[in-house]
Order: sequence, then structure tokens, then C-alpha cells
Amino acid sequence: MISKLEHLQFRQHGIVFDPELGLRLQANDSACFLLRQLQKEADAAAALRALMEEYDLSQTEAERAYLAFHILCSRSGLKLPELELQSKKAPALAEHGDSHASVA
Repeated sequence: MISKLEHLQFRQHGIVFDPELGLRLQANDSACFLLRQLQKEADAAAALRALMEEYDLSQTEAERAYLAFHILCSRSGLKLPELELQSKKAPALAEHGDSHASVA
């Protein structure tokens, strides 16, 4: 079963909780920021732009971070919107299977 973002609750110390599935995920500040943006926007590109601005990231850095967090969330049952990559360097992270619970 896959969780929907609107059900997420943010707890202390970076704990993200989905009460429907009992899903619990540890996330850093930037990952929580990204999830909140996706709850509001439901558009990966807009959320990525907000992440880049908030944390002063390049396009490549932000895309790599999004991909890593996307992998982690997918493995946990949390479905993030797909991101159309602008950087040709970003997919290298996904190939290495890096899936830390962080964004930036």
C-alpha cells in the first residue's frame, strides 16, 4: 500500500508520520521542507525550486537530493511525485543506490 502526502504529520526531531499506514520516517530539516512543499504544491519542479532557494542549492545538488530522498520514500511506501531532471549529472546518485534520509 502506498501512502499519500496529505496524510503526513511532522513530529519533533524530524520524525514524519503517516497515521493511515503507521509509516514513520526520520528526515532532516531540508527533507521535511521538501515534503511540506510537496504537500502544498504537488508539483515536484515547484518544490525543487523552493528547495533550491531555501537551501541555496544548485540544480544538480537539488536533483540529486530529491532522487535520493525519492528512493528512500519509495522503499518505505511513501510515493513522491516524479521529477523531470534538468541536470545530466543528477542520475548518477540513483545508480549508486544512495538513499539516506536527508535532502541537503
